[in-house]
Amino acid sequence: APPSSGVGRKGLETSVFKGYADTATHEGLSWSLEGYVNDYGIARMGQELYRKTKKARYKEESEYFMNRAQKYVKLFDDKAGFFQGKKPNGDWRLPS
Repeated sequence: APPSSGVGRKGLETSVFKGYADTATHEGLSWSLEGYVNDYGIARMGQELYRKTKKARYKEESEYFMNRAQKYVKLFDDKAGFFQGKKPNGDWRLPS
């Protein structure tokens, strides 16, 4: 965990296991979506570094972050047709 509450990603205590920050984290949906975008950017950077250097580390790390970035689907509510937060028990924040 970050040394200060003003830095780092919120909700990491559980989001690394669930794939998202739930509603127990203030603005958990927002933190999750921002994290997916960040992880995608890190993954793309790693892919380019691997392409240029062929260092296995960059390939492995880019795959890890791409996998994390793709977890955005866990927060897309098909019934609502948009993203929605989830409660700690995994239910949608609001019925759709």
